[in-house]
Amino acid sequence: MKNKFPLLIFSLALLFLLGSFSQVSACQNFDDSELCGKIGLADAIFVGEVKSPKFINRNYYDEVVFEVKENIFGADEETFSIQWGISNDKCGYLESGKNYLIFARGDVAIYRNNVKIPVKECIQIEVIEESQANLEFLRNFVKNSTGASVSGNVHRQKDFGNINNIFDNQSMPGIKVKISSTNGENFNSETVTDSNGEYEFKNVPIGNYKISPLLPDFWELRPFMTDKVSVKKNFGCLFKNFVAENASEISGKILDADGNPLDDLTVEIIPLDKELKPQVWEKSGSGIALKKSKQAKMLEKIVTQNSLTNEKGEFSFYNLPVGKYVLAVNFKYAPNLDSPYPTLFYPDSKTFSGAQIFDIELGKKVDNFVFRLSQRLEPVEIMGKVILKNNKIPENTQISLKDLTTNQHFEGELSADGNFTLKGFEGRKYQIIAQSYWTSDTLNSERINDFYADSSIFVLKRKPSFYTLNLKERQLKTEKIEALDE
Repeated sequence: MKNKFPLLIFSLALLFLLGSFSQVSACQNFDDSELCGKIGLADAIFVGEVKSPKFINRNYYDEVVFEVKENIFGADEETFSIQWGISNDKCGYLESGKNYLIFARGDVAIYRNNVKIPVKECIQIEVIEESQANLEFLRNFVKNSTGASVSGNVHRQKDFGNINNIFDNQSMPGIKVKISSTNGENFNSETVTDSNGEYEFKNVPIGNYKISPLLPDFWELRPFMTDKVSVKKNFGCLFKNFVAENASEISGKILDADGNPLDDLTVEIIPLDKELKPQVWEKSGSGIALKKSKQAKMLEKIVTQNSLTNEKGEFSFYNLPVGKYVLAVNFKYAPNLDSPYPTLFYPDSKTFSGAQIFDIELGKKVDNFVFRLSQRLEPVEIMGKVILKNNKIPENTQISLKDLTTNQHFEGELSADGNFTLKGFEGRKYQIIAQSYWTSDTLNSERINDFYADSSIFVLKRKPSFYTLNLKERQLKTEKIEALDE
């Protein structure tokens, strides 16, 4: 059960940075910051005629070849190949022989018949008949501009915020922001963020720069954010957003009953934020507990952050928002073969009401948490057979054990004759599910044939029964997909 949270956060942050055009202040002498942002991103803007044959759907074609009819800037060659880009909905449907206004970026080339064809990535493509105002503006804008605009915003994570949500931020007004050249350009300046946390530098000449927000004590920039900006032309808008996080750190280790470190184990930190608490928690004696009604659905509402222990059993959490938290093992996740331990709340409680609630404040660092997992669960083997009346079971049939507390599925081994083996843990509530899909290879398929069987719900005992599942065919309706002519 590997921790994929950092990858998820990095992917979401990249989308945030690329999609931030509409969230920043307007460009110099320009009221449309979104269009100005596309100009800033583009390495070439030109009017081009589609030379690829027939009707083109950008969802199905990798590239389109254009003949340059008018070079606004950066399109000095006669022919360009434009590939699918960062904004697919802005690079939509094209028709051979028609003219379009194209915004593109990139600097690679391909060779066809010994002819060099530049390849660029699509930013936006507009039908020329609908773009006359933009086209006239671009001609004048490129000719008369005296420098680029570099702008963005400085935000901070909210107190009691969603610990996995990079958009859960609030503005930081009054923050000093500096821009400084990094390779000899004679341009250095500073400004202060406005009431919305936004800043802007105007008339920035071509060159490479570093943007530096000067943050208050106990705040630090989100680590994956770059502070570098490269201005490649004397017009357009570039954007650089920053998010400040609490410079907090929570760390500790997990040991087994003999005091040995446990590696590759997932530790969860649970926020008790103000918005979530009434939905999920209820009073239990002197503490609080998870509501028992619809427990699996309640678990889905709880946002946890995970840390995987290293070979020394150590775990760490960084940049947590100000708030109250609880540490746990196997809280949202059912015990499994990689983590065969019952749910445990720090320091040593099987129930939430016995968990220690601790406060995270600005800049707080705590490194003395020690989990001791004294009870290791031994898996119980579950055996059975899947049967399809008067027929052999489909080759792609899957067998899984569903944990009813967390709604997690654990796949098992299924032989060609239908015999299966699963592993669970004594005292957990489970259901066995067998399922097989058959789908058509064509886009015009209207139905999916589905074979399905499930067992009754049971609490696993040390000596479980043998389970027999009878597959039955169902037909699931699917939306009809129209195939497009090439």
